[in-house]
Amino acid sequence: MSELYKFNIDSDEVIIHKSSALAKIQLIVNGEKVDSKMTWIGGKKEYDYKIGSHLVKINVKVPSLFPAFRSWEYRVFLDDKEIASFSK
Repeated sequence: MSELYKFNIDSDEVIIHKSSALAKIQLIVNGEKVDSKMTWIGGKKEYDYKIGSHLVKINVKVPSLFPAFRSWEYRVFLDDKEIASFSK
């Protein structure tokens, strides 16, 4: 797994990881994996995570042609406010 992004929610450290083999996003809060609800909508993956009273959403735009060899676009939201946008 490779680390994509790191941020804090209140006193909790949150790390977003991507599994290169399965192309799955995993959220880790203070060293513990968090379960997510994932939806796939026309080339976009959306992950929803509940952390305490906060909602973290991760939108991932996957290239349709050769996705393993091209950058994916990520947008991270905390309580419906965008906190990060990057490509990897």
